[in-house]
Amino acid sequence: MSTHKLKGLKGNGYQARWTDPAGSRRAKNFKTKAEAQRYEAEMTTAVRRGEYSDPQAGKAKLSSVYENWKASSVGLKPKTKASYDSLWTCMVQPVWGNRSISGISRSAVKTWISESKSITGKTVSASRMKQGYVLLKLLLDHAVDMNLINRNPIQSGSRSGKNLLPRIEVQKQKRALEKDELLALANSAGNYRLLILVAGLLGIRWAELVALTPEDFDFKKKTITVSKSLSEISGRFELVTPKSGKVRILPLLNVLEKDLKALCLATPESEPIFKSRKGGYLRHSNFMKRVFAPALTKANVRHITFHELRDTAISQAIASGADVVAISRI
Repeated sequence: MSTHKLKGLKGNGYQARWTDPAGSRRAKNFKTKAEAQRYEAEMTTAVRRGEYSDPQAGKAKLSSVYENWKASSVGLKPKTKASYDSLWTCMVQPVWGNRSISGISRSAVKTWISESKSITGKTVSASRMKQGYVLLKLLLDHAVDMNLINRNPIQSGSRSGKNLLPRIEVQKQKRALEKDELLALANSAGNYRLLILVAGLLGIRWAELVALTPEDFDFKKKTITVSKSLSEISGRFELVTPKSGKVRILPLLNVLEKDLKALCLATPESEPIFKSRKGGYLRHSNFMKRVFAPALTKANVRHITFHELRDTAISQAIASGADVVAISRI
């Protein structure tokens, strides 16, 4: 880059000048000398560091970045994609979709966060706002990767640095059931007693639990293989990999063996062992409303989420003296 003095232009303005990586001379006009000098310094530094992006590219709309990001995110599970689509439609797109990338500022994003509104105009929860913010930040990071802008305007420092989102205090604490509470809950769940016990003693996640088939059980080796998960998107079911992306081998507890063996023998090959009353896959919403919530009331157990049965399993494993490796596999 060659140095030069900024020259006053007609209209009492000033011009920043620089040479882009391709060797072309570029210029941009400003009202004040300070603005021109600052911008020229930014462009010169960006070229030197290899972080330069064409200022014209910053005029691209965020909606186009989102479509490019979706197309390039081939490793996302269907349910994750659906979650991002929902966040985009309800939270991000209404405010930022038609904005140019270079027009998105920290101050504007701070205002968006403080208002915490969805597309309907209703105030959203802090956790939902956080999810929307994370998506916006992902898209602006992607815009940097596309060379549309040279830095993410809402990211301080590196991509792992602090962001604009106020810290969200989690009020709800996870709660593990005592053994007698788990048994009471299971005994109040009718035909789904065994499902509750498997969740509460082995810590298998809901989506993994309802995907179990007879082939996943080895009664000679006394093991259960967790190799798939049931994803439910807009009423449709799809088998995907477990949340961790890895197959887990869990021990088959003696207290569960007899009932699980009988259930597997009664279930056709490749069909789920835990079924709905009509014989298909269990729907999470239906089960929570028709089975889990009434069972909590009947057992007189303080309200917990189904996922807290996983915490219960970890608590029970620790109480029984299980080693760290065994607990980490839950």
